[in-house]
Amino acid sequence: MDASTTKTYVRQGGFVADVGAARNVSRYLGLRADFMFANLPLRDSTLELAQASGASSHVYAFALDPIVNLPVTSRYSGYFLAGPNFLHRSGSLDNETTVPGAACNGFWTWWGACKNFSIPLSGDFVKTSQNELGYNFGGGVAVKFPSGVQLYAEYRWVHGSHNGVTTDFRPITLGFRW
Repeated sequence: MDASTTKTYVRQGGFVADVGAARNVSRYLGLRADFMFANLPLRDSTLELAQASGASSHVYAFALDPIVNLPVTSRYSGYFLAGPNFLHRSGSLDNETTVPGAACNGFWTWWGACKNFSIPLSGDFVKTSQNELGYNFGGGVAVKFPSGVQLYAEYRWVHGSHNGVTTDFRPITLGFRW
């Protein structure tokens, strides 16, 4: 297992919010832009590795996806989407006791604080901020109400990487569109 992956350090079940806009060019094809926020709660074992009592970690993502609509009936439909995304991951540690200059473990590499195989002497390793490019793909189902509003359920896989460090999350979204 790669020591610099999200699943190693983040527990499941973080809050995710998504807002987007789509424009269909035909009954079957469209283009969709999404802005997502995902909370990335760190595991207890991760906090032990970081020698911290608590932390906040999250990611902002912007995705631009072609969408393929699959109308099943006049009321029910499905869709698939895939495309590029930009991620901005950031976070901060609470009450850390890590010694500056200490050797890095896998967490500090994923956190983005490992410089020259050791933790920086400056102490700025408590906060992290990094940008990543990546891709996402997913799909969903929708049901249309007489008002024209649709209720949808969607699953998506979002991935980004920079310098061998990855950020991944898999949001399940329930929402309305019109």
